[in-house]
Amino acid sequence: MRQIFYFIIVISLSSLSSCDKCQDIVIKPCGGSMDNPMVDLIVLIDASGSMGDAAETISKAADAAIDKSKLSCDTDLRVTYFGVEGTFQGTLFLTNSRSYLVGLHGANVVLAADRPPLGFGPEQGANAIEDLSKYYDWREKSCRAIFYISDEELDGCCEGFSNGGTFYR
Repeated sequence: MRQIFYFIIVISLSSLSSCDKCQDIVIKPCGGSMDNPMVDLIVLIDASGSMGDAAETISKAADAAIDKSKLSCDTDLRVTYFGVEGTFQGTLFLTNSRSYLVGLHGANVVLAADRPPLGFGPEQGANAIEDLSKYYDWREKSCRAIFYISDEELDGCCEGFSNGGTFYR
């Protein structure tokens, strides 16, 4: 058994030494300054009914976390809250991502959300993230982040899907 273990290690090490050199990772600085970087953050929530009870709590927690982070990290921070194909009154999630992007680019913008897989539209996080990545009005040279919150898979599909309260597998 010990010989097999050593053989595996030798083979692994020899295969690693024959690999091509990896590309160097380049970290590009954000706009702003070293002391006050420019950051654009989108907080995106699955706007399906199953998230309704949690939306207010999540809204308050996200707002509190961002406020707390501002105390220890000085940034030129721009935070935008969106729901995927919907909104939640009484929260910070008062704009849906589709409406925002159509408002910026007009009704002719081709969105990934227009071709969702089987499933429920407000749970199509992957499509909304793709659309926001491409079409959101990011500030030039800002560091960019999208924080997605859901109780489903990233694309709200494939394990099963919800249709009017019935779950299919």
